Amino acid sequence: MMSNSIARTTLRQLRRPLTTPLSQQLRNMFIQTEDTPNPESLKFLPHRKVLDTTEEFTGFYVTQSDKKEISRSPLAQELFTVDGVKSLYMGSDFVTVTKRGDIKWDFIQPFVFSKIMDFYATGKPALLDTPQITDTTIF
Repeated sequence: MMSNSIARTTLRQLRRPLTTPLSQQLRNMFIQTEDTPNPESLKFLPHRKVLDTTEEFTGFYVTQSDKKEISRSPLAQELFTVDGVKSLYMGSDFVTVTKRGDIKWDFIQPFVFSKIMDFYATGKPALLDTPQITDTTIF
């Protein structure tokens, strides 16, 4: 049987906030969504710059089968790991995700939110000038 002083110490320790690195990692990002004319597409607005666009370059479109183009975009690489993502279009301040018709938005949307938030935590650019090829890149 525990003495009262040990029990009080144990309770105090349990009441302390966790200080592990995992508990200190907070994602502070607000992502809005907008419907598009296509019910299979949803526009995600992270309220941060996605791409540097110009008059000549207004965005980046990629489909799941465009492996070389996907390797140019760390953001696309992350989003295509979500089951059901069919294609992406990135503009200056948005990412439009098109899903397969057999997948419901209620299922896929939380995963897309998570991938976008995790991506912005890395500080990487959404698009590179040249493909990012690693020893695990599959074409």
